[in-house]
Amino acid sequence: MQERRMYPRVAVNKEASFYIENRLSPIPCRVEDISLGGLKVSMHKSLLPEVFSNISLSIPDVFDFNAGTQVAWQDEYEGRCTYGLIFNRLGDDDKDRISGYIQDNSFKGLKEHWWKDL
Repeated sequence: MQERRMYPRVAVNKEASFYIENRLSPIPCRVEDISLGGLKVSMHKSLLPEVFSNISLSIPDVFDFNAGTQVAWQDEYEGRCTYGLIFNRLGDDDKDRISGYIQDNSFKGLKEHWWKDL
């Protein structure tokens, strides 16, 4: 399969809080990976793709951001729903925070991959 993503993704694998527009309580989720183009989240709830149009995401000890997204794909496995989200609206400050996170963590992932058996 040919890779179609414009931006490389970096593993996050952290628990987070996902807020959708007009809902006061957060939905617990796990951010699997992120790039400047989008992210992959998984959760125990199945949600309609429309609810992702305006989200807020809080990853404790990492960053918070607001974004407009659309669902590129979704999957369900063993009671966990996974969504591939594409950013269609992301503020410059949020881009900078995500870019900084990617820059700080991309070498770490590469190092773990290449040197894991040594």
